[in-house]
Amino acid sequence: MSWISRVAIPSDAGSYERILNSKTDVTQLAVHGINARTIAVAIVSWVSLLGDSPLEAKPNVVINRFVNSLLSDFKGQCLYYGELSDMLTRSVVHDHETHTLITKGYLKEFEKTPVYREYLEFTRVHDPRLLRYLLSFLSFGGKVGYIDEDLDAKALHSWLEVEERLQNTQLPNYISSLRAIVHWMMESWDDDGGFFPKHGSGAVAERDVWGAQGKNRLMQHIDPRLSMIYADTAGESELCLPTPTGTTSLSKDMRLSVARLRFVPKDFKKKRSICMEPVDFQWAQQGVLLWYERWLKVGPLRRHVFLEDQTRNQILCWHGSITSELSTIDLSSASDSVSLNLIKAVFPWRLLKHLLGTRSRYVDIGDGSEPRRVKKFAPMGSALCFPVQCTVFAAVVLLVSIAQAYGRDIWNGDTIEDLDLDYAFWLVAGMKSHKHRHYRRFFIYGDDIICDEAVVSNVIRTLQDLSFQVNVEKSYIGEVAYRESCGKHYFNGFDVTPLRLKIKPIAGERTQRKYGNDTSPTQGMPIKTLVGLVDAANRAGEYGFTHTYSALVNCCLRLPVKGVEQNQGINPILFDTIDSSESLVLKVREPRNNHLRKRNFSYDPVRPERPEVWLRYKLTHLLYQRDEVRSITVEPRIRKKASEEFDAYYHGLWWRSRWTSKELPENTTGAGRTDTKDARPRWRWTAIG
Repeated sequence: MSWISRVAIPSDAGSYERILNSKTDVTQLAVHGINARTIAVAIVSWVSLLGDSPLEAKPNVVINRFVNSLLSDFKGQCLYYGELSDMLTRSVVHDHETHTLITKGYLKEFEKTPVYREYLEFTRVHDPRLLRYLLSFLSFGGKVGYIDEDLDAKALHSWLEVEERLQNTQLPNYISSLRAIVHWMMESWDDDGGFFPKHGSGAVAERDVWGAQGKNRLMQHIDPRLSMIYADTAGESELCLPTPTGTTSLSKDMRLSVARLRFVPKDFKKKRSICMEPVDFQWAQQGVLLWYERWLKVGPLRRHVFLEDQTRNQILCWHGSITSELSTIDLSSASDSVSLNLIKAVFPWRLLKHLLGTRSRYVDIGDGSEPRRVKKFAPMGSALCFPVQCTVFAAVVLLVSIAQAYGRDIWNGDTIEDLDLDYAFWLVAGMKSHKHRHYRRFFIYGDDIICDEAVVSNVIRTLQDLSFQVNVEKSYIGEVAYRESCGKHYFNGFDVTPLRLKIKPIAGERTQRKYGNDTSPTQGMPIKTLVGLVDAANRAGEYGFTHTYSALVNCCLRLPVKGVEQNQGINPILFDTIDSSESLVLKVREPRNNHLRKRNFSYDPVRPERPEVWLRYKLTHLLYQRDEVRSITVEPRIRKKASEEFDAYYHGLWWRSRWTSKELPENTTGAGRTDTKDARPRWRWTAIG
């Protein structure tokens, strides 16, 4: 463990020194297998967080007990502290009669933790700085990249359970009222103006396909459903489609389009399911998504659903933490729980034909069995999954709000189909002042729902009737003085978003070349892992956690990185000011960069002994007249230049850009067009001074 520098914390850190140097503890870490190096970094930085306590330094016995618990069962401790974090966020409630905060006691649960004193002080003074520190400590290791093959089997089991639940779920008797809401919202739907699909950024079901150009080569045959749906769309190809190439034609064998299921890490508890769509379906979904985005910007949900902006949810989250008038609802497996029967029952045909026509009906779950016909509408990975679920959740909130405002008990047979929905919408969610509106504004962003406290109980009830599962641990309702939405956490109006160590796994061991004096590493952690460490270090600095910042900075500088040559055991990472816009930068107030190679501008006309060195300096510094340092950054990996047949596809992208505010992506014009995948380190010279 000698590759991690020592970081002093305000105590005699016997156990801290031991984990860095003792062979006994290194042996204990070896029990964790390929996760040993990742856990070592997490333990070092987590122990350093004890030194950033707002109250006092920790005694050796506390540090020893904490380190030993992490060494013996790191995953179990992360889960345990995560549960304490959820308990803590629900322990503080508003007492609006006395305008005070009341804390429910969990003394026994916190008594054996290293932050027991901080918890006692928080229950007494309710200082938000103490709460942010407590939440940071309790949830610090919950997002660490952890390789666990058992999670794949658990994730597949959960995915199949959702499928079984959707198959056995019956739609409620008030589905006609929900249909009326959705049909009313969709009156302004407009799919005129051309169909402009494009290739998405995600992976596709076909294997070993990278970038838009690689996907474009597979577009020689498209699914017959796409031709039948878009046969009347303006275009010049034989299918009346704006196809990427002039040779695209209808598949003769009526091939079955099958999506491919995979699981990606979410946290220690579970993995998230993602389906990779067939290339032609992914291409067509992006065209429908363009219509959907245009409708959301002009339709009745234009002030309630923003696909590309989370800040409005975060603002209402802040407001709800102060007044308790707004509640936040979080759902479990929301993307997988949108059933196909629900979409068929509530959406009008003019949109439904696009949703069903670009949907993958079969999924390869990867266990060697035949592709499985799915009951969900579209899993995560489909371009239409996110906007459709936002529409469904918005319709549910509107349905409950209108039913309560008009006194209709839709759960026991009443209906709202006879109401003037234009006026009803204005009444419950219009943009007039609060005096003329029954309920406060709601916002939907994926499975993050913010709605009025007066309707939240019935909204949860309705969601459960539609086969959705409410995540109780992440939903905050009632008098709780805490709210969380879209990554932001607020306590009584203060931002208490915790610091979490979000890094990808650090797999492999350090090996060295032994050719003379060359001892440069041949393996190391991926560059993306370094990006996560740098980001965590910068956030620790912003929070004022100086010891944690120092520990993470030392990990960034000392851990070998794949493809990066160290200089005397130090990675060439740039230090820059806090307001720097550079990527892969460790931010400090007064950067010095003594560890980086420098080239200084000089007016001295005397040539050095090596003329070629003087010439290089002259060309670079007499021209730009600046001092520079050499560091690494991250860039996409260039694959290959695009062929001429790719011109038709970029022509379609240009037409698409006429209908959206997004500009054309870089490298789409001229002879230097490229496809990219992954990332790699790249050297750069940066001006200093």
